[in-house]
Amino acid sequence: MATATAPVKPGRPAIHQTQLFIGGQWVPAKSGKTFDTINPATEEVIAQVAEGDAADVDAAAPFGGFKQSGFGRELGERGLDPYLETKTVTVS
Repeated sequence: MATATAPVKPGRPAIHQTQLFIGGQWVPAKSGKTFDTINPATEEVIAQVAEGDAADVDAAAPFGGFKQSGFGRELGERGLDPYLETKTVTVS
């Protein structure tokens, strides 16, 4: 004989971070803006999450990247030399 069970209401998910991860740290959005994160199962708001914009992107990935990773950084054109140097040529 089968028995019926009541549907289980999903619990509220654990929210660990609602800020932006920039430079190895959790920080709020520079604009202070947030947006709602909605649980699709219950349609309830489960968190207010930081809304990143252009200022936050510039802080997270400055023009040219970090250290010697791109043109226009500390070394200018010389910063590209290690990436343009021929390392190995194999001919079969």
